[in-house]
Amino acid sequence: MIKIDLITGFLGSGKTTFIRKYVKYLTDKGLKIGILENDYGAVNVDAMLLQDILCESCDLEMVAGGCDADCHRRRFKTKLIAMGMQGFDRVLVEPSGVFDMDEFFDTLHEDPLERWYQIGNVITIVDAHLELDLSERSRYILASEAANAGKILFSKTDGVGGGQIQEVTAYINKSLEEFHCTRKIDSVVMAKPWDEFNEDDYKKIENCEYVGAGIEKRYNADDVEFSSLYYMNKHMTVNQLKDCVNKTFSDEKCGNIFRIKGFMSDEDGWIELNATKKETVIKPIKEGQEIFYARTRLVLAARACGIEAYDTPFTDVEDMEGLRKDTEFAKSLGFAGKAVISPRHVDIVNEVFSPTEEEIAYAHDVMDAIEEGKRQGKGVISLRGKMIDAPIVKRASQVLEMEKAIYGGAFDE
Repeated sequence: MIKIDLITGFLGSGKTTFIRKYVKYLTDKGLKIGILENDYGAVNVDAMLLQDILCESCDLEMVAGGCDADCHRRRFKTKLIAMGMQGFDRVLVEPSGVFDMDEFFDTLHEDPLERWYQIGNVITIVDAHLELDLSERSRYILASEAANAGKILFSKTDGVGGGQIQEVTAYINKSLEEFHCTRKIDSVVMAKPWDEFNEDDYKKIENCEYVGAGIEKRYNADDVEFSSLYYMNKHMTVNQLKDCVNKTFSDEKCGNIFRIKGFMSDEDGWIELNATKKETVIKPIKEGQEIFYARTRLVLAARACGIEAYDTPFTDVEDMEGLRKDTEFAKSLGFAGKAVISPRHVDIVNEVFSPTEEEIAYAHDVMDAIEEGKRQGKGVISLRGKMIDAPIVKRASQVLEMEKAIYGGAFDE
């Protein structure tokens, strides 16, 4: 079975930063890792922050948006079904900072996921500078994330004394008590700076598992207290951006802002912004994401209408590595293909969007198993220890259609 870890934490706690380090540890061990970015917002910026760690041993899928909680859960389950067929050793789920923990456990106990996945760990990230005057709803989310955690990792601990860690730990324990959870988290807290983690530390995290503690259910996923706003095509200098961020956090008319993040171009290229009330980080990046929102919304709309969507071309004719990364990302978003502006780009785009030998062989095995099951009159059909259901058959059929279009018939093994 595929191990699946939930990396949870409140808004701006540092989940994405931890995942980068955790993935390196796991892939260095030779494991194939899948990351599922699972966000309620229409724009999943965190998915973009992980692009540079993608490789043959690490792939990324994303869920973004959804008209309501049920729609979002269906998308979450569909993505997990698709990832269950990609040969991952472990899947890491990074949810929104206001994620309903019940969604994770309930979905993993649905068929066919309960036969494919084994819940590995629940790892909760807590900002060492966590505000100690959160709203009731925020405390509820904090408590729900802590209740099930096998490990609680404090982030941003540089220069933080033990007294502050104890205060935040006590605040979490008090929040758990408020929602009728008897658990205390002191024994599972790790407050060591992440840059100092050694192999033993990561082994403890990798095998921390989870705790089946519960809290009083006071809110549903559709109870709205948090919302996100996004802005497109904003142009300003870095100094103007810093000033805008500071004013937004300090202006009461803007509400209680937890985090500001995204990408913007300036006179020197593209920059990444990641800001909380305590810290603003602005750093240069190679690739901009000026049409990221448009890409994600186009794919969702096209899929809803049963239409294949094709991505825009990569404009740097010389940058083959950048082309491959951008094409792989387009595929992870759900695009069926990609336009090109140079003949030199054709081979890479075709390679990325074409099924691999392993995928083709597996698709043939699926269809053979279906035919054999029909001949034997079986109502339930399995392959390699997993049930073959409608989504798997549909995916296999699509792979074989692509095989026929590309190779003109059966793949020569």
